[in-house]
Amino acid sequence: MTFSSKSRRIVIGATCYADATSVIEIGCFLAQSTKGELQAVLIEEDAVYSLSAQPSARVTPVGGLSRPVTPEAMIDAFKRDAAAYEKAIRESAAKRAIRWSFEKRRGEFPIGLNHDLATGDLIVFGYQVPGRSVGEILVVDYADDMDVSLVELASNVAREMRRPLHVVLLRKSPEAAIKVSEHSRSRMEGLATNLTIIDQQDNLTELLEAIRRGRSAMVMISAELARDIGIDRLLDAARCPAIVYTG
Repeated sequence: MTFSSKSRRIVIGATCYADATSVIEIGCFLAQSTKGELQAVLIEEDAVYSLSAQPSARVTPVGGLSRPVTPEAMIDAFKRDAAAYEKAIRESAAKRAIRWSFEKRRGEFPIGLNHDLATGDLIVFGYQVPGRSVGEILVVDYADDMDVSLVELASNVAREMRRPLHVVLLRKSPEAAIKVSEHSRSRMEGLATNLTIIDQQDNLTELLEAIRRGRSAMVMISAELARDIGIDRLLDAARCPAIVYTG
């Protein structure tokens, strides 16, 4: 399927089908609720192929036994994951009557999803969380440039997932003051279960530590803050799916 240049895109991506399952349903929900178009991507990481070519390369499935792996085996594994991923997207999209596409890309995750994005697009990074049946939807953004529409979108996600919503704001730099209008604060307090403002010098480090200590079901973050933190660092700290909002 092709995309209209004016439509909002919801780009969901993962490196395997297991991680993709964590975001397929919420990706389809976002496409339906925003009247956007879903673009599902499987990233075939170059590093995985390189490692599988090593003579000592082995793979250990969750709960399984370690066994040797080859580049040919990895190609077959990616083919199986791609087929299962596309089938799941097709079935979920049909239920919600949304437009969608699926593709495979060679590259690195997560940067392999940052391609040809436009303002308003959403990037959804898959990350499987085994056994995590609880957790909040965490929204993080700079207070100075806070876009309440991100919180409104997150509120819809929280309702869909039946999770509490926690909004965390921080100042953009050590010199910047926390500035949140009364209207924005009132709106956020009406939507969120909790509202936290981090007003410390090294607030990015403090934010990552807070995310690492928490047990979020999903993190939603503005594109600017995601660039400053690094989406790979965010995923490593959160260990759950993440959505980047390009506003």
